[in-house]
Amino acid sequence: AGGATLSFTIEGLPVATSTEGVTTSIETTPTTVPFGSLPIGTPVTAAQRLTVSANAANGYTVFAYQRHTLLSETGDSIDPVTGTNASPAGWSSGCSTPAAGCYGYHSGEDVLAGGSTRFAANDSYARFDSAPEEVAYAAGPVTARSTDVVYQVKVTDQQAAGSYNSSVVYIVVPVF
Repeated sequence: AGGATLSFTIEGLPVATSTEGVTTSIETTPTTVPFGSLPIGTPVTAAQRLTVSANAANGYTVFAYQRHTLLSETGDSIDPVTGTNASPAGWSSGCSTPAAGCYGYHSGEDVLAGGSTRFAANDSYARFDSAPEEVAYAAGPVTARSTDVVYQVKVTDQQAAGSYNSSVVYIVVPVF
């Protein structure tokens, strides 16, 4: 009988990956989501795959938070979508017309802790927060269980030009 085990990996996904009702426009790596030069008025979609193996009797939760919003070197920002982790919004309503730009994420986890199905609909996007929020969950031991996280960004001709970046942190918490 071994001890407690936990394995967590982040996998980049290639361009043209079909997941969660979208097809990715760009390739990602385990550590980058390089949106590159953004077209005006057209959403750009990317995804990463989070995979967990854990023998935790009561499963695990994966949390995510961002260190800061999408910022340019001159301090301009791309606004997040209006949806939150607790109440995601459809892309078209969460990325409202008057916004110069917007970005958000969708968790491919259909059932989260407590039975919440807030991300079950494919078109459900949330803003990243500076506090950790749940993006994946399992109630018991798992082997190589994957959840795709979709990232989407869109800009208009009103968005200030520049090179924007942010940093997202994932934390996996097993419950033994």
